[in-house]
Amino acid sequence: MRNAVILITIMAAVLLSLSTTQASQERTVEIMRQSAEQGDSESMLFMGYVYRKGSVVSRDLEIAAKWYKKASDAGNTEAMNSLAIMYQNGEGVKKDFRQAIRWYEKAANSGDTNAMFYLGVIYHNGHKDCPRDIQKAAKWFNKAARSGDSSAMYKLAGMYAAGQGAVQDYTTAVNLYLKSAKSGNVPSMFKLGQIYKYGIGVVENDDRAYKWFSKAAESGDPDAMNELARMYQQGRGTYRSSWKAARWYLRAAQAGQVKAMNSVAEIFFEGSGFSRDTDKAVFWYDSAARKGNIDSMVALARMYADGIGVRKDKAKATMWYRKAAQAGSKEAKNILALR
Repeated sequence: MRNAVILITIMAAVLLSLSTTQASQERTVEIMRQSAEQGDSESMLFMGYVYRKGSVVSRDLEIAAKWYKKASDAGNTEAMNSLAIMYQNGEGVKKDFRQAIRWYEKAANSGDTNAMFYLGVIYHNGHKDCPRDIQKAAKWFNKAARSGDSSAMYKLAGMYAAGQGAVQDYTTAVNLYLKSAKSGNVPSMFKLGQIYKYGIGVVENDDRAYKWFSKAAESGDPDAMNELARMYQQGRGTYRSSWKAARWYLRAAQAGQVKAMNSVAEIFFEGSGFSRDTDKAVFWYDSAARKGNIDSMVALARMYADGIGVRKDKAKATMWYRKAAQAGSKEAKNILALR
């Protein structure tokens, strides 16, 4: 549960870390139990957490739900959020999406930003027990954004860009992405990179695209790493560098970005940015092909057909050409037709 979980976890970790032995940790929990039984909502929240996670006490979701309910009834909004999640997932209580919404709304109406955001997500996506309602989604994302939630800003920006729940307004969308990105939201950083690279509602600006792709990539976003690599490869927004392009493609590939896997394979095959290494080229073509990349399927088939980096194997070459053809490759279809 985003920030709420972090706060609860910190509270629990601090309290329990002060007790260095199992006996003293049990004593800490017992003190918190007594405080909870006397009506302290933070202690009730703590008890719900330790029973839900199985920290010191044996994990018991029913008892966790009871403590969260007590804390919620006492007005604790973090407990309301946790109780909503338990109803949403059917943890310790009967799965009940309407009850989940009820508790999210109670927390949101009490000013809890996390609950506002999750209500926005629920209404935006829709559910069998809660029809999609773009207007309500916009309402809750807007409330959360005004309270400083960078994820809500990101969602709301997307709605303005698409004209969902509001008149299409690229200026407002870009401003929200900027505010969200400056608050550390990585998806917003990546989106700004795309916006400035392709001129979506703004004038194309490679320098700004490079800036935001860099920030997102350095924050661990694989798609941003792939885009940043391409900018170094093309010399857009920065100087051209085969080595830096190869480095970022490799980082993106290692993080699971499929297009980057194909690019890394090409780099190792051609020896551009890294030394030529057909064994590594085969590894990355195979990795990307198995994840559905058509170009890698064709390249891998060709390597098996010619015995480059692998032992020549016509059966495996045919298999990959067929997979590529089934995925829509005209080249693979033509090759198979000539066989």
